Amino acid sequence: MAHGAFCFFALWCETGVYTVQFWYFFGVALRVYQGERNVYEGQLVQRRRLQKREFAVTRRFAVPGDVRMNSRMSKLRRSLSRSVYQLNNTLSRQSSLNGLIELPTISHTTLVDKFATPGNFRQLRDVVRSNNELLAEIVNAFEEKAALDFHYSKTLKKISAKLHKVTQQTECDIDRGWTSVAEQFDVHATLHSNLGSALTDDVVQPLRAIQTTQLKALRAADSLVDRETRRLKEKKEETLKLKRNAYLVGKELEKVEQAADLDKTNPSKFAMRKKSCKIKSSGRRVTENVLRKGVESLEAVEGQRLAHCQTALGRYQRKIEHLGPNLQQMFERHNNNLDVAVDSDVGAFISSLLPSTSAVNHVTLVDFYVRFGFVARKYFQIKMFGRE
Repeated sequence: MAHGAFCFFALWCETGVYTVQFWYFFGVALRVYQGERNVYEGQLVQRRRLQKREFAVTRRFAVPGDVRMNSRMSKLRRSLSRSVYQLNNTLSRQSSLNGLIELPTISHTTLVDKFATPGNFRQLRDVVRSNNELLAEIVNAFEEKAALDFHYSKTLKKISAKLHKVTQQTECDIDRGWTSVAEQFDVHATLHSNLGSALTDDVVQPLRAIQTTQLKALRAADSLVDRETRRLKEKKEETLKLKRNAYLVGKELEKVEQAADLDKTNPSKFAMRKKSCKIKSSGRRVTENVLRKGVESLEAVEGQRLAHCQTALGRYQRKIEHLGPNLQQMFERHNNNLDVAVDSDVGAFISSLLPSTSAVNHVTLVDFYVRFGFVARKYFQIKMFGRE
């Protein structure tokens, strides 16, 4: 008990020592910071006082012509700054790239270096558009094929029903063969109906969906690049005007500076040229980014089209491969009945035909002579028909 209390007291004392040390060093650092801040503020006040004195002396002993020249130079500098600012606003178009964010892109592109120019982009756009139209025609062809299979199946079922109705009461083996043919028609109609459903579900609907989606993406990329190209052309014309204005203002400013003998201490010309080159390169990068995004979008559209077409062809191949064995199974299932009908003996069936009732001739003998024909005829009528 005493040992635990002693340990707690020692820990409390040690913690208190650390706390005192922390607050001591914190106070020292705070005093150093306040001293440096006071020194900086004092230097700033002295610098401002010196600037005010220099300005007062310059204004007091300045020549009126120099004042007018300085004001003119200030106006020219402001005009040149406005021209450069307008040029910067004209060529900075980062917001135009936002429209390409939602377009489908791929991580590894192979066509960007080849088609990332306005002319080559149009060529790639025409190729992708023609392939999209080709996909639409393929979808229409398979849709017609599926409709034809459905119609064929429906018509074949009607024919099979008629054939069943006609041959349901036949007794000959040869005629029973037509019943097997009607059953084959039923199976054949079912196979074509299944083929039409498979073409609709596995080929037509997926390709139709991807064709519609990619057509929208193609139109979005095409319109965005066309709008950017048209805007770039307009901005180039506007930029030429602004550059011409800035050049004229800069030349006039240069003349004024030379007259004031300030050309050697004013590095503004080099700064303006550097800023202009930077602005032009920035505008060029924006246009190149738009073209790169457009090419990536078209490449993704074409890749998706080829992948889905390849998948659809594989599905169609499997359906056709299954159609052959199914038809073969149908023929083998009804082959025995057809063999019996083909090998039947026609004469045996004809000889086996029997009437439903036997033909019997009745002879009636009368007890009078033939010369009594009238009386005999009367008697025969009375006996046979019960009348005179």
